[in-house]
Amino acid sequence: MKRIVCFLIMLLLCLTLFCGCNENNQKAERLEIVCTVFPQYDFLRNIAGDRVNLKMLVPLGVESHDFKLENLTVAELKTVADADLVVFVGGESDEAWITELKNTVKSKAVWCAMTDFTPTLKEIISESMEHEHDHAHGENHHEGNAFDEHVWTSPKRAIEIITAMTEVLIELDADNSDYFRQNSEKYIAQLQGLDNELKKAVSVADNKKLVFGDRFPFRYLFADYGLEFDAAFPGCSAVSDPSVKQITSLTQTAVESGTKHIFYMENSNPVFAESIAKKIGGKAVLLHSCHTLSRDELDSGINYLKLTAQNIQRIKEALNG
Repeated sequence: MKRIVCFLIMLLLCLTLFCGCNENNQKAERLEIVCTVFPQYDFLRNIAGDRVNLKMLVPLGVESHDFKLENLTVAELKTVADADLVVFVGGESDEAWITELKNTVKSKAVWCAMTDFTPTLKEIISESMEHEHDHAHGENHHEGNAFDEHVWTSPKRAIEIITAMTEVLIELDADNSDYFRQNSEKYIAQLQGLDNELKKAVSVADNKKLVFGDRFPFRYLFADYGLEFDAAFPGCSAVSDPSVKQITSLTQTAVESGTKHIFYMENSNPVFAESIAKKIGGKAVLLHSCHTLSRDELDSGINYLKLTAQNIQRIKEALNG
């Protein structure tokens, strides 16, 4: 009996060690992927699920435009050095420090910019931006006509990005190709539903111009769906306090277009949108660029699909007056 008990104990220990080693080997075989900000992180966790080890570099709640290489810890630098894939935005918010990062760490990783996965656009200067520029410089040089990096704000572009990301994952891990492709197709189908919903809403709208008492990182969203805008500042401009002249111009646009919704973006002070809304008897409304999420938002289950659906609903309400 003692021999049998000893044998069973040894067998149990061997099985435990084998299972532990097997689990560690599986974990070690997973792709190591690093993302800079939330949009690509959320895309990849939907495509790859638990078949990869996924890390986001810019902390939740931190403005990515203010992020620098020195903000990274030694452990995070090692994570990049050990990565198989690094996905970044590819615009002014990370161009400088990503270049430094590549020169600092010796990584075997494939480096991908989201802006390489879909055709990019220039930011178009709106009426209020133009008026302010004229006031400051005496003439219009269209300085707002610059590269826009916020490619993910449009469901149409998100589909293109996710399709390209899926192929990159498959190239790096062919064994999981079916899993990646199935997840990607399911995710894209949900985005196509949102794409169709917005197309339909815009097609029946009499007024297609919306007003932003804030910055405007939605160039792709508006361009892809035939929407027009008037905004205080382009993209994620460092300037965020509109002048009296800009407020007056935006208020006039709102009155002429008949809109009662004045938009602002996340991590901004809504006071200017509220001021315009008060003048026209309307309301200030958040449109989320999905660029930066807070810890509370992520913990509550907020994701790209939910935020995009929320944005579309608010745009529909604005189009309907």
